[in-house]
Amino acid sequence: MKKSLAVGATSLLLAGCQTWGPTWTEVTGARFDDMASMTIGPVLINLIDGSSPLQGGPRQPIKVTPGKHTMQLQAVPPDPVMGRIALEEKSYPTAAAELEQANQQDPRVMYLLATALQGKGDTQKAQALATRAADFNALSATYGFVRVKAKVLTASKS
Repeated sequence: MKKSLAVGATSLLLAGCQTWGPTWTEVTGARFDDMASMTIGPVLINLIDGSSPLQGGPRQPIKVTPGKHTMQLQAVPPDPVMGRIALEEKSYPTAAAELEQANQQDPRVMYLLATALQGKGDTQKAQALATRAADFNALSATYGFVRVKAKVLTASKS
């Protein structure tokens, strides 16, 4: 009786250690929005254990075995941040290039881009963008912050 109980307990113990399904994690590059951690911004995974996750091509999953790994991450700045930094450093061509990639439906981006273009010397395009920002007619959380500044920029070029 004791022998069969010991064999039964051993088989249950070993069955509990059995692994079902894949024993790796796949890194795909797909965006994952975790509602529980809204304060954490998106990051890019540049390297996992010294190798690039893009070796198999974009959006191709790579398998990472369980255990300790070294990952090199890069923070993804919000849309107009890099353009604002370049604008503050008075690097107008860089600021204009960065801000042209940002959301062109945002009056703040329009105003900042107009300022960068004015500093770059493209006053005609800067004037048009400043007018669009000053006369913006849609819902926007940033319009109130740039309306007066855009009107001043528009008036200074008239």
